[in-house]
Amino acid sequence: MPETERERRRRGRRSATSQAQPAGGSRAAANHRIGNVAADGEQGEPPSAIGYVGLNPRAREEARALERSSPDQVIASLDRPGAEQRYDTSDERAAFIEEVLGIDFYADMLRFFLALQCLEACDADFREQMADLMRMFRGAELGRYNLERLVFSGHHAGGQMWGDGRRAGELIPDRDLRNLVLAFPDAAAQVRDIMFSACNSEAYISLCAELFPGLQSIWVYEGTSPGVATGSARHIQHWERETRDEGLPAEGERVPARRDGRGHVVIWSREEGLLKEAAGRLIEKPD
Repeated sequence: MPETERERRRRGRRSATSQAQPAGGSRAAANHRIGNVAADGEQGEPPSAIGYVGLNPRAREEARALERSSPDQVIASLDRPGAEQRYDTSDERAAFIEEVLGIDFYADMLRFFLALQCLEACDADFREQMADLMRMFRGAELGRYNLERLVFSGHHAGGQMWGDGRRAGELIPDRDLRNLVLAFPDAAAQVRDIMFSACNSEAYISLCAELFPGLQSIWVYEGTSPGVATGSARHIQHWERETRDEGLPAEGERVPARRDGRGHVVIWSREEGLLKEAAGRLIEKPD
């Protein structure tokens, strides 16, 4: 029987990805959408959107707090154990890129391989949430919304992020965000404000300023960051209000209290430079 077009495409993808190593995973994530995304072809200015990636089991509480605070579309990727087999093989990952993201192997081979690298290089335990991020960025590039703000929430140390009960290295921002931006540069150019609700995340100021050309501010932590029980949702809501409509955090402004009293907010913005929390207010941070 003659080969069908669909079979030809699958054979081409298998040949191109035959060197990739299949990876197992202990868990995956759900892409949880809050609100309405503009449909393909809808006329008018796309709505503003916030992307949220939460690695911990209580991340949904932070996502809901963000929804209550923001008039913008919130697109959240949440942990969902048990869905880890969706991207186990290279064929499954390639099919996601072509059939879900709409990136044709033959028509846009470079983009296809850049997208494939996002899934191949990331930790197996993060693969489902990387797919969520890819959907998020692809939707922005297709004009469904303007992806203006991002939040990454989870445990962090030594350049690696993870969720409760998982091993370090689920998300490695210097590797995974770099691959994501290479694959979806037009979406990355839309991002103007980023928050890392994660301990010891100061190093991501320089990384994000490099990767996101339109970045206006980034909120990180020196020392520990609050968890849900100690005020993370309030911090995220405060960040949302402060970064809405170009209202960047400024020197002298208050930072929400936290129950554990540990760690400090650090904020970089193009207008104010580097600011650090002291006695509940933002002050200029010395070099």
